Amino acid sequence: MGKLLQTRLTVVKEDEYGKFTFDFELKNWYTVVSSTALKGKTLFYNLYMSKCISEKRQDTVFINYTDLVDTDTLWHKLKRKNCLIIIDNADTVLTDEMIVSILKNKTNQYLIFGNDLIRFCIASDNSARLVKLDDQTIGLEYSKH
Repeated sequence: MGKLLQTRLTVVKEDEYGKFTFDFELKNWYTVVSSTALKGKTLFYNLYMSKCISEKRQDTVFINYTDLVDTDTLWHKLKRKNCLIIIDNADTVLTDEMIVSILKNKTNQYLIFGNDLIRFCIASDNSARLVKLDDQTIGLEYSKH
């Protein structure tokens, strides 16, 4: 079993349209979040990355389609140790070889946004989807056993 480095990720967005919160409870060392909502996953990714940059956090690694330009950098990010690695658009960004590497690397925690659950060898307790918890909060709902 891999490391559970963080159990909760929270980020708040407030603008002229109001305020809402992403509040994710993480239960496993890797979680694949799928959803039909096109904006929710990427919006969380961008907001949480901005939060980590402003807090100068070194324990979180972000991977998305922009990393496709340089495969060496992408592999370097995947090989970091003791980090939470958040991957957006994983269906496009990750090769099968990279997925195997993730599943073997138990030193990190992974939050993977993608829809191709079969590629990620997902057990039900590692699969979640975005859900509205209340009028202002979006969270994760894990698959039932």
